[in-house]
Amino acid sequence: MTTNHHKWPTIVATMIVTISTTGCLGGDARVEIAAANLLEVANDSLAAALTEYHNEILAADAQKEHNAIRAFTNRLTANPETPPDEKTVNLHTRHFTEALSKLRADTKTEWNRHITLMGNLRILQDAATTMRQLAIDSLSLEDETKRYLSDALVQLKEYRARDKLDPTPVDH
Repeated sequence: MTTNHHKWPTIVATMIVTISTTGCLGGDARVEIAAANLLEVANDSLAAALTEYHNEILAADAQKEHNAIRAFTNRLTANPETPPDEKTVNLHTRHFTEALSKLRADTKTEWNRHITLMGNLRILQDAATTMRQLAIDSLSLEDETKRYLSDALVQLKEYRARDKLDPTPVDH
């Protein structure tokens, strides 16, 4: 099986870094949450495409195996009046076995790629979850910081107001 699908892990990793960086550079939790949502949408889309591709490969491999069996049977029964001798049967059996071995190796290769890509999609999902949690945590921190600063400004304002009412210097 010769495909360029081995490049998918690089593409997924690039998407993660790009979207994560874009979201985090803004410093805005809303942007980070939107980026996490985008990661999840991309993850779902890639998972659907990967599943569809995998199912198409399985169907194609099943058809290839069926064709190999049919070819083997046709070779053995090509001339019903003169059945093949043992040497011919052994030759056809060897070719058939080689064809099945190649088909099984292709199926195994595709399965390994499938597993790798599913792992990358789990990483993408984890990145989205982590990004969302960081955004939520930063929202909480921003809220606490805003409350603290607001309280500090109110206290400063009250202090200045008291100071204006009672201009007596305070000894330290």
